[in-house]
Amino acid sequence: MNNKFYNLSKEKQNQIVNSGYKAFSQQSYRKTSMQYIADEGDVSKSLLFHYFRNKKELYFYLYNLAVEDLKKIQAQYRTSSNDFFNIIEREIETRIALISVYPYIYQFVINVYFEDCEEVVSEIADKKASLILTNKQELLSAIDTSKFRNPDDVNTLYDIIVNMFEGYLAKKLRIHPLDFAEIEKDVKQLINNLRANYYK
Repeated sequence: MNNKFYNLSKEKQNQIVNSGYKAFSQQSYRKTSMQYIADEGDVSKSLLFHYFRNKKELYFYLYNLAVEDLKKIQAQYRTSSNDFFNIIEREIETRIALISVYPYIYQFVINVYFEDCEEVVSEIADKKASLILTNKQELLSAIDTSKFRNPDDVNTLYDIIVNMFEGYLAKKLRIHPLDFAEIEKDVKQLINNLRANYYK
């Protein structure tokens, strides 16, 4: 990509990023139009191609940016507590805050995971497999499993929470404007219910 993109104001960068997240979250990679992204980002198509040589370069810029933001969230809390549910709850709350800046970021990431276009699928597979495995291992190695009734439940419980949150979020993202207070309330109730069932 052209580093002149970073000369734009942060507001303008976010506008273009959000237009990309929105476009790729609503369509497959193959069907997504750079013209649509340019229109949504309030920038000319030629200028968009000045910053990103092609659709693939923009796609992976957006994916890497999303991964960086998610990793920052995880790193922020995994060193401050060894309580599984506290870490999960704080991570989810911070992810919800991230949606207020990038409303389509999670739907974009979900779409990336199900993308089947040969032009990008092999690179996606390498990146997402590494990310999922690393995230899970880091969390499970940092928590106090002695609080669980059955410590062997932790591995499966992590997968359950990830899948539940992604499904819940995908449903909520169809509703605009998003009710962040309601989402946070629902998440806390879910975490409290799971804590009551899985902790001693």
